[in-house]
Amino acid sequence: MDPTCTYNDLKYKHYIPRRSPRSPFDKEFAGSPVMPHGGAFICPRGLTDAPSRRILTRRSDSAGPTSRTTGAAEAGLCRDNRNDRLKTARTPAAPMDAPSQIAGTEILAWRDRLLSLKRRTGRGFGKYSVALRHPSWLLMFVFGRVLAARSLHRWLTRREKTECEPGSETLFPEVDAAAAAQRMRRDGVYAGLRLPDAILHDILAFSFCTNCFGNSDSKALLKIGSIAQAEGVRDFVIADYREAVDSCGAIDRLQRDPVLLSIAESYLGTAPCLLRSRLWWSFCCPDISDRERESYSQTFHFDLEDWRTVKFFFYLTDTDASSGAHQFVRGSLIRRPWALQFTPFKACGETTLRKYYHPEDILTLTGRAGFGFVEDTFGFHRGIAPTRRARLMLEIEYGCSPRLVQMSRQSLQW
Repeated sequence: MDPTCTYNDLKYKHYIPRRSPRSPFDKEFAGSPVMPHGGAFICPRGLTDAPSRRILTRRSDSAGPTSRTTGAAEAGLCRDNRNDRLKTARTPAAPMDAPSQIAGTEILAWRDRLLSLKRRTGRGFGKYSVALRHPSWLLMFVFGRVLAARSLHRWLTRREKTECEPGSETLFPEVDAAAAAQRMRRDGVYAGLRLPDAILHDILAFSFCTNCFGNSDSKALLKIGSIAQAEGVRDFVIADYREAVDSCGAIDRLQRDPVLLSIAESYLGTAPCLLRSRLWWSFCCPDISDRERESYSQTFHFDLEDWRTVKFFFYLTDTDASSGAHQFVRGSLIRRPWALQFTPFKACGETTLRKYYHPEDILTLTGRAGFGFVEDTFGFHRGIAPTRRARLMLEIEYGCSPRLVQMSRQSLQW
């Protein structure tokens, strides 16, 4: 090989040394430019404009200034032509037919589900490491999503009604506990609760003077001193008060309220066991993806922490569809297709739900501060992502199995 060959020359695979002047051997390349030192380069196949091979000139280091300038220009032109030929050589992919497009969409959907399962396995199932060692909890977690198994468990564990442990005077004297439980058995939700103003103010004052944690992360400490300050938070999706709620006297009084306990007992069919209470903010955070929203209960899902559970929700700020209203799919407790029962996923897309339920069954619960409702969270539900104002909500949850409730408490520890 010619010792004067440069790096740019070596990019081409076919190097043909040539004698100067030309020999009869060069008739094949008649009319082709000759290198100053007698060498020539041939472009690889597929990069030429003509069927025949094209010889590209290269600049010799020993050439004069004029030759160098001309050679550099020619080399640049060759590179441009090469790039153009590479672009035009790529033929567009043939359009897929309708079945192929549908199959591709299904593959992408299952890929997203598997990624979601992987994320929840690392983050969510880690909390259940204690409970997974108990067969009774594992049995509930596997079969508790099947309607027939849940009905069988209700029949096997039915008990006579017992008197709830008396507490302070009820905060909801106008609520008929039996009627509320009957409505829950039919629709899965009852919306007719109202916090007294004094209790509402006490909980708000508690939230303004207590630290909370951004995205439930113990390292992200926040202090929300007012509702206006909460509306300016954009770095977090939620902020949770975690175990600090146990020190709030107003929340403790709600946990022991006779009417709330009576509703829970009538619906569960047994004495209710307190699972947990939770107080948290939902902020306006429009830039997160649907996968991230799934981690913060902002996509449709169902809960599976006991064979039967009851959750009481109370809005502590004015809430509408633009400020994080709660949505519940009416009838999803008693009417659920097999595809949504035999699945390892608790989350479900809105498009899928609309295939099985009428749009009128997707209830949006809105109300002023103090508005409350109770539901069985085995039904599909979600909190709409706030877009205009932040939302502060309190939830109190009861289960039916003392042993499972104890294990769930361990698994849900912060």
